[in-house]
Amino acid sequence: MRMKALLLSCVCFRPELLIMDEPFSGLDPKMRDEVTGGLLEMIGGSKPCTVILSSHDIFEVERLADHVGILIDGRLMVAEPISRLQERIRHIQVVDLTLNRGLLTSLPPTWEDTQMPSPTALHFIHRNFTPAVEAEIHARFPSANVEVSTLSLRDLFLLCTASAQTVETAIS
Repeated sequence: MRMKALLLSCVCFRPELLIMDEPFSGLDPKMRDEVTGGLLEMIGGSKPCTVILSSHDIFEVERLADHVGILIDGRLMVAEPISRLQERIRHIQVVDLTLNRGLLTSLPPTWEDTQMPSPTALHFIHRNFTPAVEAEIHARFPSANVEVSTLSLRDLFLLCTASAQTVETAIS
């Protein structure tokens, strides 16, 4: 109740900028929904308002934010709208009976985290996905079933975190 009172006391003045650090910690689901509803009402009101939300609760961030920044070890690794991030970074699954493990050595370097979970399936991540990239995949595997999917914000965060650790290891 104290957290709700603090949040409501800040929101009632309808500030132009509201900075919140872990605003949902300690709140039950019903209370989270009430606070979220109040925030969305405030943001959608007639007076412009920007909310900067810092949280480890990625599901809440994905539900509320339209723009995301990912900090890793104090460095801003990503800062862009979630929709653009999800358009740009895609998970690709190629299923083809003619695949072989030897092809893993000949794939473009932009096809990251390549895996062959079975002899007929290839999975990878592409960080700069475009229709031209999709055409390239179809040209390389003309008889394949290609499935392109977006990543959740959680998966994008884990991918960025893993990339940062790889870069740090390479530098050390």
